[in-house]
Amino acid sequence: MAVGVATALGFAAKSRFDESSAFCNGDRCDRRGMDIRDSAVARANVATVVFGVGLAAIAGGGVLWPTAKSPTKGASVGLTPTVGGALVQGSF
Repeated sequence: MAVGVATALGFAAKSRFDESSAFCNGDRCDRRGMDIRDSAVARANVATVVFGVGLAAIAGGGVLWPTAKSPTKGASVGLTPTVGGALVQGSF
């Protein structure tokens, strides 16, 4: 999910950066163009951090899933209704 959010933030940052071109001539911008570009850079930085966190979570899950110990089964009791009564089951 974090990777998807980061991707959306990245596209929003690119859109915001493109919006600044009306106020810029190449790399020279008026005050409004600079404000818009600063906003785009801030969004891009957040996207980068969120993307990194998402990748770390995916990598961690990818390592933990196959290496995790199988859960130990404890005692359990179950009650199942049947026609004319009930069935009690248990395992230890």
